[in-house]
Amino acid sequence: MNELSRLEDQLLDIEARIALLEACRPVGIAAEEARLEALLDSRAPKADDLVPKLGCPRHAPLELERIRLGQVAMVCQKLAASSAVARILTERTHELELEIEIVQARGTTRIVDLARARFDRDGADARVHADVLAMDWIERGISREKEPEQALVPLASALSDLASRAGVEVEVLEVDMVARAAVTQRALLVRRGALVTSREAGRIFTHEVYGHLLPRRAALSCGPPFRIGPRGADADEEGRALQLEVQSGTLDATRGLELGVRHRLAAHVLGGGHVGEAVLALCEQGVPGSLLARAAPRVMRAGGLCREIIYLPALLRVGPRLSDPRVERVFCLGRATLSELDVLTGLLPPTQGAQARSATTGV
Repeated sequence: MNELSRLEDQLLDIEARIALLEACRPVGIAAEEARLEALLDSRAPKADDLVPKLGCPRHAPLELERIRLGQVAMVCQKLAASSAVARILTERTHELELEIEIVQARGTTRIVDLARARFDRDGADARVHADVLAMDWIERGISREKEPEQALVPLASALSDLASRAGVEVEVLEVDMVARAAVTQRALLVRRGALVTSREAGRIFTHEVYGHLLPRRAALSCGPPFRIGPRGADADEEGRALQLEVQSGTLDATRGLELGVRHRLAAHVLGGGHVGEAVLALCEQGVPGSLLARAAPRVMRAGGLCREIIYLPALLRVGPRLSDPRVERVFCLGRATLSELDVLTGLLPPTQGAQARSATTGV
């Protein structure tokens, strides 16, 4: 396993240098959300005016990472004939190659095609049930009774308090980003100035800490490929995190509306549609302008990253399987997928197999 661990180390370093989500982080997001919300509150916004106007941060050239990735892929391919882990690492190199292309194509017309290959490779036919779920959640969210106004609290301090009560050592950092929260192995990242209800803070904590942070920390004591994960691990990880929201009772109509809107916008763009037209249609359906003003820039970061397309299909795929202790155990111990469940289960030492759930992404 030493050679495979070394290869996984190299892939993790390459992944960190690519830094896909950071490279696609929208610059000037607050001002753009305000512009879109004002337009949606006006009488007759035009579709073209509702296309988010977003920049991206500067990013170092990735030619060296591309060369290194090719070298790692060659070694993995040689080992793949006799090692399932090497095969998994080889497949993961293909995802990282796509991520390099996406970063290099930010703001160009190529971004949507590359995003489709990275996040929606099975196509529209494979997400029919997710499309139906999104429409159902949107309708329910629009028709829900208005909830009593609740006090808002700073998300950063609320998450710090929850982590302290749960006995989780993690630094909470406020940064400028499109998501309200995300994780690294050492920190919980929070959108600067974000205010939420206490209930919403609890949901975000469940999603980010139990869904992302703790499994990634557990992976540090497992062998490969639990740290880098198989191909598609980011999607299945989000599916489990959403299922944890369901199980905790915090995935309410408001959250469902938000997820449904993101899914519909991403599906529309990946299908070749105009994002402004999709925003207008949802606005006419009754979706609040404030929600659309947040969702559209998230979907259209870097010109159309559309990563939001992974959430609902993954929930439908992974959620029902988590009642199987074997499935839950594997997902607790690192980045995993259902498609590689048999391989990953066979890699777990008996002493780790009994670890409970209590033992990183953006919401």
